[in-house]
Parts: sequence; C-alpha cells; structure tokens
Amino acid sequence: MVHKIEPKYRDRVIQLEHLHPPAFRFLTRLQDEGPAHGLWISTAANAHVYKHSAYLMYIKLQGSRKHPTSITLSPRYNMIEQNTVDRSELLFPRTIEQLVMGQKGFSAGWAPKGKRVEGEVELQPSTPDRFFDALFDMLRSTDVQT
Repeated sequence: MVHKIEPKYRDRVIQLEHLHPPAFRFLTRLQDEGPAHGLWISTAANAHVYKHSAYLMYIKLQGSRKHPTSITLSPRYNMIEQNTVDRSELLFPRTIEQLVMGQKGFSAGWAPKGKRVEGEVELQPSTPDRFFDALFDMLRSTDVQT
C-alpha cells in the first residue's frame, strides 16, 4: 500500500516542526521510512497508521488547526481503509502504555495521565526523541498476521 496524504494533514505536520519537533521528526520518518517496513498512513486532518492490511493506530494532532501542540495516539478510528482489518489491540492499551512507562513518560509529565481516555496517550512537546524512535521500532516490528 501507499500513503494517502491530504494537504490539510501535511500542513499541520509542517507546523509541528517548530511546535513539537520530536513529533514532527517521527511523523516525517513514518512517511519516509515506513513503506520499507510495510507501514503506511491515510490522512485527512489526522492520520490512520497501517501495517500491510492491518489498522494499528490513530494519530490525532491536538491544538488548533494552525498550531498543533501535542499528538494523541489512539486505538479509535473514524473509518478504516477498505480491505483492512482493525488490529489496534496489538498496541492498545498495554503495549503503548508499557512503552511510555519504560521511558518514564507518565512520571516525567510528557504523557499526562489525567487526559487519558480509552487507552489514548497524549504526547506533549517535551516527549523525547528516544520515545519516538522506540515507537517507530515497535511499529516496524509488530507482527500483524492478518
């Protein structure tokens, strides 16, 4: 599969370069390196992340349309692409939470506990690059066997 990226999403990601540099680098890496690992995204204003024919997660850019200030990783989706299956249970809630806890995100405050809904994790601009590197590695190595 290939990315399906809308201009609205692309513009919002560009805004993250200065407002949330680690998220900008992660989303750019996902676009650039993801296809080599079977990862692809489908977007409108936010992104659905897939591996081959498996839906893995929703990435919501939080804040105003012109000034996204955080991103939220979520198992929820609006509508997944045709010929794909929901496999978000492979990541949510346990695997994502373990990744955040392993990087001390809840205690350090870059992944606030108070805003969590249904397995969602919000990532503030102080989220370290090493977390996003680990997230990319986890997505890359997830065995989706659909």
